[in-house]
This record gives sequence, structure tokens and C-alpha cells, in this order.
Amino acid sequence: MTDKKILLVNDGLIALVNEDLRLKENAGDTGIELAVTEYGATMTVDGHQFSLPADILTHLETSDGANIYFYVSSPYELIAEYQGCIPIDRDEILKLKGAWEYFASSVVEPVSP
Repeated sequence: MTDKKILLVNDGLIALVNEDLRLKENAGDTGIELAVTEYGATMTVDGHQFSLPADILTHLETSDGANIYFYVSSPYELIAEYQGCIPIDRDEILKLKGAWEYFASSVVEPVSP
């Protein structure tokens, strides 16, 4: 996960990756897998996994759109190369955030003996 960074923008997110990420043309949200985790969610795109903490889910919920822009970059490059964009349906974000909120509220703290 350390080779992937996420930046928040008005209409979604920018995902920076170190390795080459080739998005399929017109992949849409079919190229993305979203899953609930204890900290928020994970997003898997073409075998690349990104952590999406709950704050990022809130940002996607309230932003002007839910677009994920992908760029390839390394610490030694000044310009990141654009790889493409995948829009996520806002309803999917709302379902994911709701599932995470339910999961977070149902976790029971262990009681010491």
C-alpha cells in the first residue's frame, strides 16, 4: 500500500501509483471492486488495491462527483502520467459508507475479566 497515494479533489480522487496501471477503455465502474473493511473500504482496480479510510468515503459522498483519476508517478518524476478515469456511481458510495457505519457501530469492545 505504500506505493499508492490518494489526493482529494472537488469531483473525486486522484490515485497515484508507482507501477504502470493500464485501464481498459470505457471500463466504467465494472473495473472496480469495493469492499468494506474495519477502517473504511478497499478499492481494487486491475489488481491494484487502494485503502479508502472512512474520511475518503465521506469526501466521495459530499464531492461534486465520484471520479477516480489514475496517474503513474515515482518520487523522482516531476510530472505524473495520466492513465485514465473511472467514475463510481454515488449510490455505490452511499451503500459502502452505510455498510461501514453499520460495521463500525456493531463492533463490540472486549470486556476484561
